[in-house]
Amino acid sequence: MVLIVFLQLPDVVRMNRLTRSDGFLTILSTTRPGSADSIRRTINFVSAVFMGLVAYAIWPEFLEMYETKDFFGVPGIFTAPWWPIKLAIFLSALMCALLFFIKVLIPDDKVEPVRLNEHAEEDS
Repeated sequence: MVLIVFLQLPDVVRMNRLTRSDGFLTILSTTRPGSADSIRRTINFVSAVFMGLVAYAIWPEFLEMYETKDFFGVPGIFTAPWWPIKLAIFLSALMCALLFFIKVLIPDDKVEPVRLNEHAEEDS
């Protein structure tokens, strides 16, 4: 379950699809767009720091699992190594930290998300 969440998390961050309550920022952006932008950038900065801390915390666990070849499951039925999961969490957290940091530097309204489905629908 954790692996599924972390594999899709960078795309969710990139497309601004995180589940969060931004009603306050929506209302504030109509009356005070500068304040709303500052708060949004602060939230993105805190998110970048948090994801950086997740990546920093998981890295030693990845190294330990890679060196010890530790696995989970029932021997003889199903076993799998831990290190690919720890590596996926590390890379996902690192990518999310970078995306959040980019969102601090570049406002969301200036970035147009890439959507592959739109081009396929136009051609048909």
